[in-house]
Amino acid sequence: MERIEGLNSNEKAFYEAIQSKIVEKACKAAPETPLSRVLQDSVDSYSRLHWILELNERFPSFKHDDYESMENTFGPDLTAMPRYRFASLKPSRSSRTSENTTKRLSGANLFVKENTGTLSERMAAWKALPEDQKAKYNERARKL
Repeated sequence: MERIEGLNSNEKAFYEAIQSKIVEKACKAAPETPLSRVLQDSVDSYSRLHWILELNERFPSFKHDDYESMENTFGPDLTAMPRYRFASLKPSRSSRTSENTTKRLSGANLFVKENTGTLSERMAAWKALPEDQKAKYNERARKL
């Protein structure tokens, strides 16, 4: 009980509310419970929940009904921000890159670029191959 003696008015009211709930619950559930155990349970509950009193009271916790009653008048109107000040903000080039840098190609783009003109030439070469060489390529393709 020595932990309960130095409480201020808010802490004392909170402790008494916890204690009354625990005593009421103990009287209904098990009336034969010793009073010392009920008081110890209330001290334990208070020690677990006393952090609630440390919350900043300047920022009240509103419920959903409270927000609905405010009808969008709570806080600044963010839709009224002037957008003209963002008109001058445009993406700028990095000062590190020069104007003459070429665009990097991915592997697939490089392959397509290298082989675009030669596809018709390769098809013509394939058609010109003898049947025995075509058979060798077909065997290799089946093994893969």
